[in-house]
Amino acid sequence: MKPPYHKVIGRFICYLCFLGKAFFCFSQHASYDFSQIENISTRQGLSNNNISSLLQDSRGFIWIATDYGLNRYDGYHFKVYNYDPADSNSIYPGSNFSLLEDKNGLIWFSTTSNGFYSFDPRTEKFTRYYHKPGDPNSLIGELNGGNITIDSSGILWICTSAGLNSFDPVKKKFELFKHKEGDQSSLSSDYISWVCADDENNIWTVTSNNTLDVFSISGKKVTARFAIGTDGMPGNKDKPGLYTVFKGRNGNIWISSAQNGFYGYNMKTKKWKHFIDDPGNKFSLKYNGVNVCYEDEADNLLIGLANYGLYYFEAASEKFYLSDRVKTGVNAIIKSRDRKIWIGTGNEGVYTHAPVNKKLGIAEHSPDKTYPIKSKMLSGFYPFQKNELFIFGDNGVYVYNTASKILKPFEILDNGQNIFGKNITWKIMQD
Repeated sequence: MKPPYHKVIGRFICYLCFLGKAFFCFSQHASYDFSQIENISTRQGLSNNNISSLLQDSRGFIWIATDYGLNRYDGYHFKVYNYDPADSNSIYPGSNFSLLEDKNGLIWFSTTSNGFYSFDPRTEKFTRYYHKPGDPNSLIGELNGGNITIDSSGILWICTSAGLNSFDPVKKKFELFKHKEGDQSSLSSDYISWVCADDENNIWTVTSNNTLDVFSISGKKVTARFAIGTDGMPGNKDKPGLYTVFKGRNGNIWISSAQNGFYGYNMKTKKWKHFIDDPGNKFSLKYNGVNVCYEDEADNLLIGLANYGLYYFEAASEKFYLSDRVKTGVNAIIKSRDRKIWIGTGNEGVYTHAPVNKKLGIAEHSPDKTYPIKSKMLSGFYPFQKNELFIFGDNGVYVYNTASKILKPFEILDNGQNIFGKNITWKIMQD
């Protein structure tokens, strides 16, 4: 069985030998390093610096939706798809949002006032879906800057001013779900401003009634409803204003508000977390209006703000760190397959960031026992269970927990003596 290296792929481990001393280094989120960040803008060929959505498709291309065209980036060059009055296959002018790829490789995106599109990369053909008066099998209502999402079966869900639309790309069939007076299992309002598909066959919808309606896809009805300050959802009910919803990992749903901070809800535990500004805590969330968030493998978050910048949230300590490099609104965050973070901003184009570039903490052998390491020479590391790393050399084996940052000796006793105590451990393997 091979060591589970994928469990620590986001952490940088090293050791240095210098003048007879052995060091080991581990990632420290307490001073998250945003310094290694690069900017891609109109100077490099991007069609517009106002970015609304990002996507890496199955072929590896990065797609960038802007206020002026759809961009495909191969790492070196841009190909821009924009409005051309002489080309009936071109997209209408205006802002583009919500880039998605379905299981057949089609690219989907929404617009401010022209419905939504699919794009076939093989034929380079756009297909537009919009409201056609008198046609019941068309989009009903306007998106008005809202988003679209896609569920596990490939059905698209579109938020509009007239209700929640679903669209089956295979059958080319629309279905509309609306508020019904007196029916608590219907949507609380027809005006839907945000949608998000979870892992349990639900669509989370933000309505104009300032409710968060959880719509069951299979049951075709609302099975749960939340509102700030009621229904178990914390916050000041006199300051509503739900904003956006995002699916995280392990059952996490992340919800932002205009005036009540940032929320986390776990579908497995049914528990809420609420993050607001605490004037006495410099590591608290200082700004409302989260536009987007990305949750990594260690449950940490990158959070893009509507008006100002980028936060890093460390899950273990529940501390927020504000980037000093991105000082504009952030509308999109993705991680590409080369583990690079892509950040789409409101007026500065795209920033890219390699998350392995973090500041490092150092622990070393210390004769006065300040540190628990007795080894003067380290011979290796071995990633074991989740968040655990074996560190070994002369005079002992140690276990380092990457979440709690606690280091402790690992012992196997033989006649009361630690077998690693006075020996050199050269290698650890898992059978």
